[in-house]
Amino acid sequence: MISFIYCHKRWIIALIYLVIMHLNFSAAAQQDQEDPEVYDEWRLKRDKDGIRIYTRWIEAEEGRKARQMHAVMQVEASLDASVLALTDEKQVKIWLNRVKEYDHFDEKDKYHWYAYTQFRIPWPLNNQDLITFNTLQQDRETSAVQIKLEGRPDDRPEENGVQRIPHFDGAWHFTPLADGRVQIEYYIFTKSKPVMPRWIIDPIVESGLWSTFADMQRVILENEANNVKLTFLSD
Repeated sequence: MISFIYCHKRWIIALIYLVIMHLNFSAAAQQDQEDPEVYDEWRLKRDKDGIRIYTRWIEAEEGRKARQMHAVMQVEASLDASVLALTDEKQVKIWLNRVKEYDHFDEKDKYHWYAYTQFRIPWPLNNQDLITFNTLQQDRETSAVQIKLEGRPDDRPEENGVQRIPHFDGAWHFTPLADGRVQIEYYIFTKSKPVMPRWIIDPIVESGLWSTFADMQRVILENEANNVKLTFLSD
């Protein structure tokens, strides 16, 4: 009986939480409901302070599509200052939204490494974690850098009480521009089915990605002020 009352109270609190979230994001949800259920072309969902968030829907499995996201910004900083923000473990912990743990392991070299990320998820849901194998490549002609993130859910034991993200594809693009700035783009896609309705999930994810880019920009500008140089990148 005590356990039943406890579980009952948990779900009452969870329901209250969802209602509050609905009130906070109802305007964004109503705007999104004007769109078709799925769309194949990129659509701008948020444009604020030079950071743009796009989404589109691509096939996840037969009969079901999942959302891919694309974030873009330009920073007044060098390529080295920009790439360092992603390749330095301590810096990632500063700008990555809702991060609880982040570390590199089984690092092959400066161009190939594994990363473990654990995200804080609001109660009553469990935290989630992600294993990726990251590959850095640089174009010899343009100096542009691409870092591909490939989900590897089986390459590290799961932790009790933490939900492993079973599928993930991501890519970072750092492109030097003629005016000395760097354009940064991030693509993210997962086939995982959402645990809550879209009217709750979508605004939260979009806001989190925007916050991630805003915090990353601040870290990059600090790197630029310190005139950092990465030996594994070419000029």
